[in-house]
Amino acid sequence: MDAIMPYNQPPHLNKMDDEQRHRFVQFYRSLDEKPSSTVRFFNHFTAYTVLGKDDIHLISRMVYQSCAQLSEKQPNVFESIPYLTIPKHKFKPVIRQLLLNSNYRVEVYSPRFLYSGWNIEYYGSPSNLLQFEDVLFTTTSSKKPENYKTLSLQICMRNNQRRLGVTIVDQNDCMFHIMEFEDDENYTELKAVFVILAPMECLLPSTEGEYGCVNNLLEQHGIMVTVFPKFLIPNDIEDFLQDLNQLLRGSKNQKRITINHFAWRLPMTMEALKMAIEYLRLATDTGSLEQYLMKELDLKGYLHLDFDAAKNLNIFPKSHLTSTSSSILDILDHCVTAQGHRLMSQWVRQPLNCGETLNYRHDIVECFLNSPKILHLLHEGHLKRIPDILLLTKKLRRLKADMQDIYCLYKVMMRLPKIITLLGSLENLAVTKVLCEPLQNCLEQLLFPQLCLEPILDLEAFERGKFLVNLSPDRVLLNLSRRLSYLLEKMQKSQEQTLQELNLENITALKLVNVAYLGYTLIISEKYERVLYQNENYKVLDIYRGKIFFTTPMLSLLNEEFSTLSKQYEQEYNKIVNETIILAAFYTPSLINLNHAIAELDCLLSYAKVAEAEPKKYIRPLILKEGSGQCILEDIEPLWQEMQHHITFIAYNVDFQWDLKSTHMQAVYTIVLMALVGSFVPCKEATISMFNSIANRPCADDHLKVLSTFTEELKVTSGLKNSDDDKPLVIINEAGAKTPYIYGGCETPWSIAENLAKEGKYFAIFAINSN
Repeated sequence: MDAIMPYNQPPHLNKMDDEQRHRFVQFYRSLDEKPSSTVRFFNHFTAYTVLGKDDIHLISRMVYQSCAQLSEKQPNVFESIPYLTIPKHKFKPVIRQLLLNSNYRVEVYSPRFLYSGWNIEYYGSPSNLLQFEDVLFTTTSSKKPENYKTLSLQICMRNNQRRLGVTIVDQNDCMFHIMEFEDDENYTELKAVFVILAPMECLLPSTEGEYGCVNNLLEQHGIMVTVFPKFLIPNDIEDFLQDLNQLLRGSKNQKRITINHFAWRLPMTMEALKMAIEYLRLATDTGSLEQYLMKELDLKGYLHLDFDAAKNLNIFPKSHLTSTSSSILDILDHCVTAQGHRLMSQWVRQPLNCGETLNYRHDIVECFLNSPKILHLLHEGHLKRIPDILLLTKKLRRLKADMQDIYCLYKVMMRLPKIITLLGSLENLAVTKVLCEPLQNCLEQLLFPQLCLEPILDLEAFERGKFLVNLSPDRVLLNLSRRLSYLLEKMQKSQEQTLQELNLENITALKLVNVAYLGYTLIISEKYERVLYQNENYKVLDIYRGKIFFTTPMLSLLNEEFSTLSKQYEQEYNKIVNETIILAAFYTPSLINLNHAIAELDCLLSYAKVAEAEPKKYIRPLILKEGSGQCILEDIEPLWQEMQHHITFIAYNVDFQWDLKSTHMQAVYTIVLMALVGSFVPCKEATISMFNSIANRPCADDHLKVLSTFTEELKVTSGLKNSDDDKPLVIINEAGAKTPYIYGGCETPWSIAENLAKEGKYFAIFAINSN
C-alpha cells in the first residue's frame, strides 16, 4: 500500500492554490453518491484526506477521539468542502478498524501524473480484503485472516417455486462453493446457509421483489448487503468462461469437464458466480489465477441451525461480554494455531449429520485421551511452533514473501515427519485415515521443494536469527562477497592510517560508517575541524549535528568500487531470492492442503484437551442413526459451571418426556450440539439420535421486539410442517409467554406440542409460561 512518491506529488489540501483546490473539489463533487457504509480516502502520499461531514466525523473519532481537527476549505465564495487530514502512520489502524471491526467499505483514490485527476486505486469491503492484505495482516500482527466469505445470490420464480442459485467465494481456501435449490416463502434453507457458512457480505442484483425480503433477512443476520446491478456484469458468456478457466486449477481437460458440467446443471449458480468474480475482480488479480477449485456444496451433511438457535445456543461470544468463556466456542477452542482457531469457528457452525465422520472424530479424541504424553507433545511441543500457513501462502501467491517466510515454511516441513511419527505410534485406524494420510500426502508433495531449499538456505545464520541465502553454491555471488569483504578490510586499514595521521589519542574519536547518500565515510567531532583543514588530502563531505563527514583519496576509491560491487551483489542476491519464492509459490495448493490438515489436527487435540481438563465429567457420546428415537442424558454437568467456578451445580438426569426449565433446556441442546461437532460431553451417559436440524423458538422477549408470540409460534410450526425436514430437534422456551388470556398461555403450547408429537413425531422440548 506504500505508494512510490513521484517527482510532482500532489500537495495537501491546506497547501493547494485556488486553481488546484477548485479542480479537486470539482472531481469530488463529480463522484457518484456513495452509501453511508462506504468511506473514501484520497492519497497524498505523505498523508490522506477524508471529505464529507459524515466521514470526517467518523474518522476523527477513530483517529483523534474528538472532532477538534476538522477543517473546511473554500475554493471560492460559492462552494466549500469540509475535510480531515490523516497522517500516514494513522492510516493502517483506521483501515483495520473500518474493515475488520466496523463493517465499512473503503475506497482509496490516488492522483494521476501531475495530479491532473484522480483514479480509484484500492477498494475493500469486509469480505473482499484482497487489496488490503498487506495492510491488515502481517507475519507479526496479532490479527490473522478469518473466514471471510462472499455470498452471491440469484432468485428465480418457477411454477410458484422459489429457485435460488448461491455461490460462496472463500478467498482463504480458494474455493467456489456452489449450490442451487428450491426454498419456501420463509427462506428456511437460505437461513441455514447464512448460519452454516457465515458469509460477511452478500451480493444482490436488486433490492426489489423477492430480493427485498432477502435484504431484510440479511440485515437481521448482520450481513452486509451490496447491490451489484446486472448492467455492471458483462453479458459475454465466452469472456466469463475464459475468466473462470483462468481461475480454476488443474489440467485443461479437468477444467473443461468441470465448467461444462456445472454450466449445464446449475445455470443460476453460474450467474451468481459471474457476479461474484466481477465484483471481487478476481480475473485481474494475478495471485488468484489457477488457484481456485469449484465444488458443489451439499448442506444435507450438516445439522441445520436457524438464526434464533445459533443465537440462543451461545455458539459464539457476544461482543459486549468481556468473559473469556461466554460461549460454546470459548469452551471448545483450546487451539494453539491460527488455522486451528479458524477451523474450530467453522466446525461449531457446522454440526455434522454424518455418523461415520462423527465416529472418526470421537475415536480420535478418545485415542488422544488414552495417550496423554503424545497429546501433550503434539499440542505443546509441535503445534505451538507452527506458523499461520495460510498467511504465508497468501504472500507466496502474490510473490510478496521474503526469506523469513521461506525459512518458516522450511521449519514446518522439517517438523512434519516428527508429527507423523507420533501419530503413527498411536496405531489407531481413525488417526491414520483422518490425520496421518493427509499429512503424509502433504509431506510427499513438499519433498521436492524441501530438497531444493536446503542448499539455498543458510541454516547457520538462521540459528542466529538472520534469514540469508547460502552463498556457497553460487560462485559469482561467493566471489562478490569475498571481494566486498576484502574492500571493507582495506577501508578499515585506511581508517587506522588516518587515525595515525591525525595523531588522535582517543581511538573512538574517528569512526568509519556507511551513510545512505554518501557511502563509507569517516566521522569526527567538530572540535577537530582545524586539523582536517590543515591537510589537503581530507575532503569534507557534510557537517551535521556537530559531526564532520569526510573522506580521503584512498577511501574514496575503495568506496566507489565497493558501491559498484554492492549493486552487482544485490542484483545477484535478489535474483536467487526471487527464484526461491517462485519455486515455493508453485506449491501453494499443497500448502493449502497442509494448512487444513494441521488445522484439523489442532481442533481434535483441542477437543481432547477440553475433556482431559475434567476427566470425571466428560464422556464419549453414543451417536445413533436417524430415526432411532432415543435421546438420553444422565447426570448433566452444564458448561456454564466451568464458566463460573464459584457456583456449585447439582447434576440431574434428563429424558425428553419431562418438563424442563430454561437452564435445563440450554444444557440439553448445548450437549447435543457438542456431541454433533465431535466433542466429548459433560455427562455420565449420553445417547443421542442424529438430527437434521435444531429449531429454537425463544418467546420470552417477544414483547421487546414488538412480536406476537401466538403468530411467531404458528410460523415455527407451519415452517416445520412445510419443510422436508423430518428429524428436527424443536426447542420452544417460554411458550405462550405474555399471552393476555387466562388459558391462552396453556392452550397455545398444548396445541403446538400435540401437533408436533402426533403429526410430525418430532423430538421437542417445551418450557411453558402460563399467565
